Amino acid sequence: MLRKSLVNIGLGVNRQQRKGIQKVTSGFNYGETPRRDAATSTSSSSTLMGDNKVKTMAELGGPSFLNSLYWLFVKGYFQTTQQLQIEHCKIYGPLWKSKYGPLVVVNVASAELIEQVLRQEGRHPVRTDMPHWRDYRELRNQAHGPLTEMGANWQRIRSILNPRMLKPKHVSSYANTINEVVTDFIQRVAWLRDRSGQGVLVNDLTGELYKFAFEGICSVLFETRMGCINEDVPEETQKFIVSVGEMFRLSPVIVLFPRFMWPYLPFWKKFVATWDHLFKVAEDLVKKKMEEIQENVQLDRNVEGAYLTHLLLSDQMTVTEILGSITELLLAGVDTVSVPRRRTVTEVNGVFSLRNTCTR
Repeated sequence: MLRKSLVNIGLGVNRQQRKGIQKVTSGFNYGETPRRDAATSTSSSSTLMGDNKVKTMAELGGPSFLNSLYWLFVKGYFQTTQQLQIEHCKIYGPLWKSKYGPLVVVNVASAELIEQVLRQEGRHPVRTDMPHWRDYRELRNQAHGPLTEMGANWQRIRSILNPRMLKPKHVSSYANTINEVVTDFIQRVAWLRDRSGQGVLVNDLTGELYKFAFEGICSVLFETRMGCINEDVPEETQKFIVSVGEMFRLSPVIVLFPRFMWPYLPFWKKFVATWDHLFKVAEDLVKKKMEEIQENVQLDRNVEGAYLTHLLLSDQMTVTEILGSITELLLAGVDTVSVPRRRTVTEVNGVFSLRNTCTR
């Protein structure tokens, strides 16, 4: 059943991946038997407790698709899925399977198991296929980035993107940029407090932190300030912020439906339009940086810059690849820093992997 579900959304499970799943699910004693409600209790789930027999995905307990819909939309956990995971952990233990339409999600709520997942992923981790994100890129002939690329191509992209993003000696060069954003954010918070008339409260602090995250990641990736934390946010910037939030809001809804239905869904068209706007803004910013570099070269000036400048000058990626990667890094940065967000601790594309998805 799992294999059939995965194939329906274009995901395959090979022999090596099945072994990876079995390695994680075997040899783990849950300790205290978790309580189960009558709606989701199954005899096969109970066999996962307390023995060292290799278990299959079919034996992994968890809510059915209908039960997941009940929790999300009837009990109201759609906007607080992090709390939903806490509740399901109490019911099913630290390892359980959830079904969302054609998508099968394996949830891990144990530090020890997450460590095991990360250690055995290998050189080319098998991430979630992100079929709706990938379909958009194929529809518009856009390049895949670090969140949607797979296998050796994923490894190549990460080897180019990681050094300037993760190595301390390079990250430290962004300190002044981030300090400026932090200073401006503190000033904005003080301004909002004064404007509220109450002196101590800031209405919608979550929204302000979201803008702060947006401004910070844009200032590093695109080497430009977007004005997200100005007193008056520019109209185009506000539209850009809304587009990111809208894309995250629509993403978990679309994957509830089979792929063949997507072109006929009204929110699929909105999803595509939102991505179009994100790529348009990113493309404009990349073109602007390329023009600045070209001007400096023509005037025989030193070409100075940080992340985007490095990618454009390194000649390791095409402009299309840079555009695809920089857009996905922006989304990852906003999602990681902003709150509230929901965290799907792990997903399955044949094996376990980590993923975050934002609720905004």
